[in-house]
Amino acid sequence: YLDDEGELQIKAEKYGQKLEMGKLSTALIYAIGQKDFRPISLPIAEDAPNIAIGDLKKLRNPTMQLLENPFILKHQDKTWEILPEEKLSFLKAEKVKGKTQLAIREEQLNQFMKTLAGEINILPRGKVVKESDDGKVLEFALLGNGIELDEEKFTTEFEKAFLGGKTELEVETKEIGKSADINKYGIKELIGYGESNYAGSSPSRASNLILAGEKASGVLVPPNGVYSFNKAVGPINAETGFGAAWIIAGGRTVLGTGGGACQTSTTLFRAVLNAGLPIVKRHAHAYRVGYYEKDQPVGFDAAVAQPTWDMKFRNDTENYVLVQAYAKPEETKLIFKIYGTSDGRKVEISKPVITGETPPPAPLYQETASLKKGQIQQVDFSAWGATSVFSRKVTKDGKVLFEETYKSVYRPWQAVFLVGTAN
Repeated sequence: YLDDEGELQIKAEKYGQKLEMGKLSTALIYAIGQKDFRPISLPIAEDAPNIAIGDLKKLRNPTMQLLENPFILKHQDKTWEILPEEKLSFLKAEKVKGKTQLAIREEQLNQFMKTLAGEINILPRGKVVKESDDGKVLEFALLGNGIELDEEKFTTEFEKAFLGGKTELEVETKEIGKSADINKYGIKELIGYGESNYAGSSPSRASNLILAGEKASGVLVPPNGVYSFNKAVGPINAETGFGAAWIIAGGRTVLGTGGGACQTSTTLFRAVLNAGLPIVKRHAHAYRVGYYEKDQPVGFDAAVAQPTWDMKFRNDTENYVLVQAYAKPEETKLIFKIYGTSDGRKVEISKPVITGETPPPAPLYQETASLKKGQIQQVDFSAWGATSVFSRKVTKDGKVLFEETYKSVYRPWQAVFLVGTAN
């Protein structure tokens, strides 16, 4: 009807009705065209809800029963827990053959499966066996089997166990054979290169960084997948072959298992920068480490400390990328290469701007009965403090894919000497 000001007003006479706008538009166009301004009956259609409040009330008790306990998923030595308050986000009500029942929200389950797959899936490791002088891959091989979440089976079993009120589910996986089609990975050419020099390292430190490189190598990263240095290398301890060397811990440089692994993550960081792949996680060292400034400016390092500090990058290309490392002991060099299929992206890395250079504090001398009187042993080493900032711009076909700024704040570091007091 028309109100006092001539505006069209619409009133529903019954809950669950909706105006059929298409029919109304046709009627209005016809009336205006014919100059026919007689009253128009508004076309109304029923819009009853598929599930009514009464239906939902019947699901209250079954829902509350499902929310009484957490739901635990297990795979080998890993567990995932969906808390009672989180379980509700997996549930929805749907009507099947006239009966309203609880069901699983597909989008929530799919998101959860992505998380599981990211922690469970292990792709076959690969290796570029032969490449040309210009970086073209001439021979690529898979080195071993991998495993992945069996998503089809998991979806069925999860729905059955979750809605059935069970509290635990064993997650099953399937094997990816190394006989799979290697051409599907797209390992065609070198797309990123990084190196570092470890001259002056103790035999234990050199051994650690080479071992970490071997463990970090061979990983195939799927499109949109994230490479984790810590996950690829695995536990860094004596049981996995790592020895004692200098590490930074508790504000001091001390002997610790796996010293030197940070040089491996640093070298990988440099390769990823040059490949133009986005960095997901990177930490600078607490102070400037001389090894990392032998062949690069200040700020091109990446520290790792399990389990919290990691070096991660994302593969945002349309094909797999392969991380491959090897050492040149005769040149005291560690090298990382990243292979894949070039998509034409270009990388610009600025020179770092160094500010706030601060001299180290005066050396600290500490008496100890562990050394004979007159003996002096240096246990920590001085370093200048500084702030380093550089940027990276990645472009493709003239368009900017992303820009990143890397800021590293290094503390001035104090030299520490132990002075013997024992007779």
